[in-house]
Amino acid sequence: MSKDEGKSLRTFAASSLVALGITLSGDFPSVAATLPDLKNTPLSASKVSIVLEGIPRVVDGDTLVFPTKDGQKDRVRLLGIDAPESRQTCKDEKGFPYACGLESKTYLQDLIKNDVVKCVAEKRDMYSRVLGICFDEKTGVQINQNLVDQGEALAYQQYSKAYVMNEEHAKSEKRGVWKGAFQEPWQYRKDKRSKQPSTSRKAPANEISKVSLSGNKPVSSVEDFDGDFEE
Repeated sequence: MSKDEGKSLRTFAASSLVALGITLSGDFPSVAATLPDLKNTPLSASKVSIVLEGIPRVVDGDTLVFPTKDGQKDRVRLLGIDAPESRQTCKDEKGFPYACGLESKTYLQDLIKNDVVKCVAEKRDMYSRVLGICFDEKTGVQINQNLVDQGEALAYQQYSKAYVMNEEHAKSEKRGVWKGAFQEPWQYRKDKRSKQPSTSRKAPANEISKVSLSGNKPVSSVEDFDGDFEE
């Protein structure tokens, strides 16, 4: 193969990858060489078709937002984990309430600081959220796993068993939410929805209808979002 032919082949491959949402730079031997190690993640047996890279904004303990070149925003839901909701409270080791949702968000902000983050995914949900595994490019830390390791998020076992052992270790070490008592985020959202007004009853004057952000499963209705869906 001539030098020009090799260059043309690389250009064609790069344009094909861009069409899939994957952007590469420089000389690249293969797609796999540009991707982080996905062994023991929810994507270990999946085909990556989306790659986002940049400095994201933290929405909450399991959601990032990346700015796009066209001035829009790409929202990433961290796959395989579920963090306390932004307004959720838990109890510490002494039984006192604390803002565990805010703590989880703050932990994630401190973890990535202003570092470049790369998120890889197989797909989006029906609300166009990227369901991704994310890595801090500077430290190499896998963000999804680290949040579970430190007890700032739970393994979302309904959708993946990848982080169960990490959760067990965090629990034994009493890290994060495991230092006290808490309600699982998915149960917290379910309870909030059950208190919302429905078409069959009149809502009290002080009851506020809200909609839910978390969940790796493609949502089927507006009720699958949470009021902490903030921009």
